[in-house]
Amino acid sequence: MALGLNVSISRLGSVLNDWTEPPMEEATGSVVLGLWVGVIICGVSLGLGLGLCYFDRKRDVMLGIHNKKTDDIDQVKFSDILSFNLSYWLIVVNCFVVYICVMPFNNIASAFYQDRFGYGSSEAGFIIVICI
Repeated sequence: MALGLNVSISRLGSVLNDWTEPPMEEATGSVVLGLWVGVIICGVSLGLGLGLCYFDRKRDVMLGIHNKKTDDIDQVKFSDILSFNLSYWLIVVNCFVVYICVMPFNNIASAFYQDRFGYGSSEAGFIIVICI
């Protein structure tokens, strides 16, 4: 669940970029506006993450678990990898194979649609959003 949610949200960010960057570039004639929008979004995300850390630490202090030492059995060790079952490793291989196939195409998809089918950058970005 956590892996799927993480991948979904990161892909949503890529799709949003593919969808919004070409119109911003066409409207202004450069990618500077898109880069500044990205910087602002990253800054807001950083601020929200730091706020979450603050509230999480405050909650730990309220519950009295701020400096609690974890038991040896609860600590994660690198050797724990050997105890993962077959289902986990099949999911890892599946993610690996999908990323090997999909990510290289995502890197060239906009240029591919523009060169092969004659779309503009906005249309190519929108097609990427629909397909992925």
